[in-house]
Amino acid sequence: MIYFGKEGSYFWLGMIVVALFVLIVSYCPASAIVTVSLLFCVTLLVFFVGACGVLLYAWTLPVPPGLPQPWLMRLNVVSYRIAGLFGQNLFDVLAKRYGPSDRKITNTQFDGVPVRIYEPPKTTDSQQPAVVYLHGGGFRCLSVDTLHPFTDDLATKLDIVVISIDYRLSTEALFPAAIDDCTKAVVWFLNHTKDYNVDSTKVIIMGESAGGNLAAGVTQRITLDPMYQQVPKLRAQILICPMLQAMDFNTPAYQQYGEYETALLQKEVVVASWVEYLTGSAQLQDVFSTNMHTSPAAKKSDLFQNVLSHDNIPERFKIPPYVAPSSTDFGDEDLYETLKTQLLDPSFAPLMRDGSLKGLPEAYIVTCTYDVLRDDGIFYVKRLEAAGVKVTWVHNDDGIHAMSIYSATGPFAVKAGVRSRQKLFAFIENTLKT
Repeated sequence: MIYFGKEGSYFWLGMIVVALFVLIVSYCPASAIVTVSLLFCVTLLVFFVGACGVLLYAWTLPVPPGLPQPWLMRLNVVSYRIAGLFGQNLFDVLAKRYGPSDRKITNTQFDGVPVRIYEPPKTTDSQQPAVVYLHGGGFRCLSVDTLHPFTDDLATKLDIVVISIDYRLSTEALFPAAIDDCTKAVVWFLNHTKDYNVDSTKVIIMGESAGGNLAAGVTQRITLDPMYQQVPKLRAQILICPMLQAMDFNTPAYQQYGEYETALLQKEVVVASWVEYLTGSAQLQDVFSTNMHTSPAAKKSDLFQNVLSHDNIPERFKIPPYVAPSSTDFGDEDLYETLKTQLLDPSFAPLMRDGSLKGLPEAYIVTCTYDVLRDDGIFYVKRLEAAGVKVTWVHNDDGIHAMSIYSATGPFAVKAGVRSRQKLFAFIENTLKT
């Protein structure tokens, strides 16, 4: 998917040279002088050819029309791909490059769920506000370690308490394990805020991508589910490029940007994440990708037509190659009957709640033009506004997926990412002051 085809050939060229280097050194003459000289020359050759291969790979990556700073976007993708070759551990190691924090950092558990707590270095008499953060990663990767640079920056810049939840991934346990973990941890914290000198009326929940799904789902549970009536309510919910539904993978954004690696998130990655979160296997990926997993009756239902209608997407976003749906008369009835309970469960897909969203806390929703999940966020904005919920919708015309989290610092930071994070932090600061 990522490393094959014409573009990937340059990437593999660098990898082949590395392999040749290992073979040559393994069988080089015994003479130490010859060995050292050969090692030096081959090392230079490896770096040169490898660098050329990576640059050629980056050069050939297609970029969506109009995407600003295309070279930075390409380099972002290359850095993620190289790190991805070495697995999750390298991401976590690289995340620690930002050095020691001045925060008091504690790894502990809330009701059996691992969490990381960031607290101000000095205690005060007044109670502090807090943000509970749920990381993204398609329910199947990333961790509190990977997101440490962001959560530490958030805690430090705003001088607040931050709770980062290390919920179980789909590689460990399928739905609803992740949202159950998050709900348990958030409810426990809201009931024990005094133990951390936190004001229970000033707690915001925030998540990006799959974490946005979990943040929205937890918010709905705590607010609308009678079993949580006695739990202190959240002050606000922040959803950054959230993935909120698995019914329609043919929205305008999926059609327009689903094939671009340089938009950071591809359609096939999102579909695979949903399918593996639900079933533990990629077997149904092609079925989901073509919307064959929902029946004709489901596509004609009031909920589907009202919530997922492409008429809810502003016309300015419906640019080529977008084509409006011409028919709803397709799909697998039997498969849908098997899956519909989960597909319509708001704990799985918060956008699909069959009922009013009235009473939910204020929402701050971030969407980006060049993001396949853009329309999920827009659909939810529309639903919340219709329910009378106060919504701040921040759309980035020049943005890619979750850039305020992943593309706002470091050598490959993009202007839109920096700007988006500044707006995000300003909203949090202003909201927690009131």
